[in-house]
Amino acid sequence: MVKGKGVSRGIALAEQFLVDAELTPRYEEAHDKSAEVETLRVSREMSTQELECTIREAASEFGQKEQEVFEAQLLLLDSDDLWKQARKNVEENNQSAELAFHEAIEERIVMFSQLGSEYLRERVLDLRDIRQRVLRCMRRKDSGGDVRERSIILVGREIVPSQLMDRRNGKVCGLAMEAGGVTSHTVLLANMMGIPCVVGAKGLLSQCAAGEDMIVNGFTGEITVSPSKEERQRYQETHDRMVREAELDRNFMGKPDRAADGTEIPLWCNIAAVRDVKQVLEQDSGGVGLMRSEFLFLGRQQAPDEEEQYNAYRQMADGLEGRPLIIRTLDIGADKQVSYLQLGDEENPALGCRAIRYCLRHKELFLTQLRAILRAGADRDVRIMFPMIASLTELREAKALLAEARDQLNRQGIPCRQDMPTGIMIEVPSAALMAEDFAAEADFFSLGTNDLTQYVYSADRTNPTVSDLNQPYGPALLRLVAHIAEKGNAAGITVAICGQAGQDPLLLPLWLAMGIGELSVSPTSVLGLRRRLSGMTKADCSTLLERVLRMQTAQEVVDALREFQTRTEESG
Repeated sequence: MVKGKGVSRGIALAEQFLVDAELTPRYEEAHDKSAEVETLRVSREMSTQELECTIREAASEFGQKEQEVFEAQLLLLDSDDLWKQARKNVEENNQSAELAFHEAIEERIVMFSQLGSEYLRERVLDLRDIRQRVLRCMRRKDSGGDVRERSIILVGREIVPSQLMDRRNGKVCGLAMEAGGVTSHTVLLANMMGIPCVVGAKGLLSQCAAGEDMIVNGFTGEITVSPSKEERQRYQETHDRMVREAELDRNFMGKPDRAADGTEIPLWCNIAAVRDVKQVLEQDSGGVGLMRSEFLFLGRQQAPDEEEQYNAYRQMADGLEGRPLIIRTLDIGADKQVSYLQLGDEENPALGCRAIRYCLRHKELFLTQLRAILRAGADRDVRIMFPMIASLTELREAKALLAEARDQLNRQGIPCRQDMPTGIMIEVPSAALMAEDFAAEADFFSLGTNDLTQYVYSADRTNPTVSDLNQPYGPALLRLVAHIAEKGNAAGITVAICGQAGQDPLLLPLWLAMGIGELSVSPTSVLGLRRRLSGMTKADCSTLLERVLRMQTAQEVVDALREFQTRTEESG
């Protein structure tokens, strides 16, 4: 067993998929040539099915350009000459299926690498990707069924959002990282998707083997490689307990987001793609408080144009059936690198040219996104939110560009929203301290507690060494959030939380007492938070908040919150 830190709740048992490792063929002779030829046939069929599924998903979720990338791979994979050569290697050279295919495709890799055509040289990467796909299919124990139902746990030193996005077609059920930060954007995405995740598991990679099973426990931070029969049984017991709790949560479908005394906190969702809208509806949420638009820009070769962005935002808004959709403008940099935007190397990217800073320096890219959002907002409840605002000057510049984008559309006669509600994310201490001033110029606040925490404590959220500082229970952070809530409420604007702290059941009573007006959380957290909220009163939570704001250490806060949770559950 390897111990790390659980950062996304849940437990999963599935086959390991090493994202950092490249499979190499087993250099074995063919003991049964007919069996090896059959392995070639089955692996061709399976890998073709996988790619066809990916093409369908790319077409519906991302766009034509991404679909074309995988269609090009399918053409290479479907080459009869490639598979004839592999079969010849088995029958004439007595090679295993793995080695036979590896050598057949290696010939093409070498040939394409030496050709003068830039296009053909670029296909080398496609061939290498195909080789990995086929080798994985050959090693898969289960050769039957729909490939979309295959469950895997992604394993690596660090897993970036693009790697998780690239394998989202119903396959990923767990994440295990040797490094990784508690509030990295990969962790945020895992929470949103309800995927158990463990980070900071030192020594993990030395114990892993692709194709073997693994248990990831996001509650305890434990990772079990090649679990025994007894360990599988314990997994099943935990899984069954989770199912029972989920059944209790389902009883709150259709009920209001309301405390026992009638105080309401709307529970909205964080999403990243069109397909996530389905979860919002399934979990009975009132809307989307954070649409992470940067995920439209990840895992591709160039930025999405206005039409592609407009269609994505429009589909999300239409899919929500009248519920609000808050779109955060492009938030790239730090742990979300986009190669084609040429962000450049920075010694400390978390404090560098990211998010709104990048957009204000690349106005054409920003205007394209603003136009798409304004168009999607025509006759729909779409709202816009600017990330990483540190000064009033930045907010005013962003609002001026939004007005410019609207004027452009009006001159062209293109329908768009004329009075789009405009908010800011408060995740920089300067904005938090000037909350009263910002409240006079923003329509709403949304607290990005993940970045706000790392900036308050000067602790890189992607660095597991300082993860003890990068957690939301510290008195300094809680006092700052209380200050922001006070100033926002006094100005009559909604103060929301869209960071990971918003879905922490322990912190829920503090948000109720502070007057937080909305929580935007992972879809899978909505019903559980609703159930817990129903057992609280604002008066009891306010008494707790008064005590907490006088405390001096995070551990004191955690102890008090756990005591309150236990007492509330027992009385309920």
